[in-house]
Amino acid sequence: MPNPTLTHGLAKGSKLGIHCIQPGQTMPLVRAAAGRGVVWPLVKGVDNAGLAIDVKKASPETLTITRFVNGRWDSAQDCDTWDDETFLRGARETIQQIFDRTNADERAAADFFEVLNEADPPGVAGWRALGRFCCEVVREADRRGLKVALPAFNAGTPEWDEMQGFVESGLFGLLKAGGHLLTVHEGVFGKAPIASGFGDTLPGGPAGVRGGSMCGRYRSLYHLLEQRDEVVACVVSEFYTGDHYDLPAPEQVERFAWYDRLVREDWYVLAVLPFTVDPSAGWTHQNYTYAFPAVLDYLTAERDRPNVVRGTAPVSVTPTNTTTPATITPIVTPAGLAPTHRVTATQLSVRAHPWTGRLEPRRLRLLNQGDTVRVFGAYQPAGQQFGWGCIAADGNEWVSLQFVQPV
Repeated sequence: MPNPTLTHGLAKGSKLGIHCIQPGQTMPLVRAAAGRGVVWPLVKGVDNAGLAIDVKKASPETLTITRFVNGRWDSAQDCDTWDDETFLRGARETIQQIFDRTNADERAAADFFEVLNEADPPGVAGWRALGRFCCEVVREADRRGLKVALPAFNAGTPEWDEMQGFVESGLFGLLKAGGHLLTVHEGVFGKAPIASGFGDTLPGGPAGVRGGSMCGRYRSLYHLLEQRDEVVACVVSEFYTGDHYDLPAPEQVERFAWYDRLVREDWYVLAVLPFTVDPSAGWTHQNYTYAFPAVLDYLTAERDRPNVVRGTAPVSVTPTNTTTPATITPIVTPAGLAPTHRVTATQLSVRAHPWTGRLEPRRLRLLNQGDTVRVFGAYQPAGQQFGWGCIAADGNEWVSLQFVQPV
């Protein structure tokens, strides 16, 4: 019998769960919740299949995701160049690596395996190809009796036309038929308010969705899925509140709570996992562990408050927002300042801020080959081969200097 949470959504309580890399405080948090009579909706472990076993023993109702870093196929970034055999081989190897790294008990304890991560292939053709690859992965998972979660969108992606290409691949019909999950990443960057971009309409996308360009971006995708009767369960498998990892715990929890109240309007969103609890050495700069005792207090306080479930009329629980949402400022070169660079790529993404090797900045628009821009300044983090050029006088639009040349 299908888990009612998967088919109708979490009936009540917070949807904040745990994303864990190297278990330290994760199991104490799971046991502490059980001791209070509350349940974390979902716990995700990375490269640690045994965590799901421990979670299920302490909290059988908690859903579990096991993610393995997938090496060759994880981001599928160049999938638009693959031939037929490469799609099939990638799918076989993606599912086989789960069997190579788990025993039967570990596979039984994981409700889902997250097998891809943060692909953003170029343009509509790239996203159609990503959809095709995901279809092959799901078919291979079905053949071998696994439930998968994919593809873990980058925060701020995909664009509206890319969503259309991705959906047209037929992926969501396969996900729905097989009981698999969609995973997405959302949040804000830098020191932006948590509601930045909420209320934005995606370029070319439908108005009136009540989503946004950052938080709530998934709602534009679900506008398409509802039209096709292909709505599937979703997990926000990484969520970011921006560069605010030093906030006092109560303030951090309020940022989580803003988003939690948003997703509780949508029955198909099963859980939100702030990134991260118990980080590995490479992720200590994104560590929410200190705030999670306060998150557990919030989970306890919210446990009896109802959520929207499938088949009920939606009731808005979105918090009021007194912060003006961020807007996208068009590229305007001040009068008298000539362009300095020409675009050499076929299409070049304009990003909200430079890529620093952590979260990928959201894409604002595309420039075409031959377009000219003025570069006001450059930024190049240590260890990166190419720098980033600021092409807006207000400092809010950036391009990779790899794909422009002086005019």
